[in-house]
Amino acid sequence: MDAIAGEVPDCRGTRTTRTNGIDQEVDPLAPEEEATFEYALVGPDDPRAEDGRQIERDVFLEKFENTPEMLAKEYGPYEESSTFVNIRELATGKGTGVIRLIGNSGAGLKSLNDLQTGPWQKSTDEALGGTSLASEIDRTLDIATYAVIHDFRGKNNPEGAFTRLALFRAVVLYMEQIGAVGLIGITDDEVVRSTQKEVGDPFHNYPGVCSAPYLGSPGSTPIWADMREYIPRLREADPAKYESYFNGVGYGFLRAAGSPPFQRATTDILS
Repeated sequence: MDAIAGEVPDCRGTRTTRTNGIDQEVDPLAPEEEATFEYALVGPDDPRAEDGRQIERDVFLEKFENTPEMLAKEYGPYEESSTFVNIRELATGKGTGVIRLIGNSGAGLKSLNDLQTGPWQKSTDEALGGTSLASEIDRTLDIATYAVIHDFRGKNNPEGAFTRLALFRAVVLYMEQIGAVGLIGITDDEVVRSTQKEVGDPFHNYPGVCSAPYLGSPGSTPIWADMREYIPRLREADPAKYESYFNGVGYGFLRAAGSPPFQRATTDILS
């Protein structure tokens, strides 16, 4: 089967089609009779947050040679403003993926701080000034980490698709619940390419900001998304994906921790 084409923003504000090498063998959004995965949204003091941190440690050591000490130094200042999106396979009880979201606080947002001190040397005003998020920093979440364990990612692994889609859906629901409108991050280019294709191109690059080596990744791209722009664009371009991600159609495989499968959130993300 042909590889899925992915898209990553380039330095001119357009998108370049590339290939991420992942074959799609199943439709993970096909109807399921019962949930097979579970998500939990947990704060830094919840005991389950350590499950997310362990996935971070395992994956980032394997992929980028980031030691636990390095991760503690990088993310320690943002612990109190972190929310962990944990995914667990119900049959095995194994944690399969995590996203760490950082909200704005006295420490700021890590991606914006690193844009200033890292290879890009861009101030927050310079970066956000060319986006629709310039006045929405308090309603913006930083995708600080994104990690899927080894056995649930890679070519021809259908289980990986469930974890990736579960992570995205859980982030959407969390944003709806707290009224967030923006996402930012500095993300490995391989992950950007696969995400762009899989969920309908939500991300843009900052004008004039290119991919560069970052925390062990040979190439990471600073990215941003405004859900107020992305949602209506996705609804028009791909109604099926819109119904899946924002109305939960086809997400019978996923449930909230300790509860029935996903229900539609009551907060309108477009407000």
